[in-house]
Amino acid sequence: MLTIKETNDKLKAQEFLKNCGNNYELGDDIIMVCEENGKILGVTSLGLKDGQVYLNLLEILSEANDMSLKLGMLKAVMNLADLRGIKQIYGTNKDLEELYKLLRFKEDEGRYSLNLEGYFTTDHCDQEDKNDSSRA
Repeated sequence: MLTIKETNDKLKAQEFLKNCGNNYELGDDIIMVCEENGKILGVTSLGLKDGQVYLNLLEILSEANDMSLKLGMLKAVMNLADLRGIKQIYGTNKDLEELYKLLRFKEDEGRYSLNLEGYFTTDHCDQEDKNDSSRA
């Protein structure tokens, strides 16, 4: 079974990143992992920089690399941020630009931002459905 959950095992997550050739340092990040049968398939995290929360990490094994998994992991960590009272997140990772756009981040001079206020509510989803149908 596939699970996406927060982890406190920073060493295991950091080792996964290293094995994937990713030099990102987790520091004090809030870390989430995607696992299947005890094997890590992906890692994402929220990091604090200059008093702002950044979503700049998503690393998935090549054999598990799929858009649904990417979006699921990012939405899971965004939901965790929202539940912890974080209402604004930012992104600057060029490799995640397509995903930022799909998740409705706003771009301003190479930096993406997303206000999580109401992002995970039914009303917000209903509004997005109306916007999507008006584009059709």
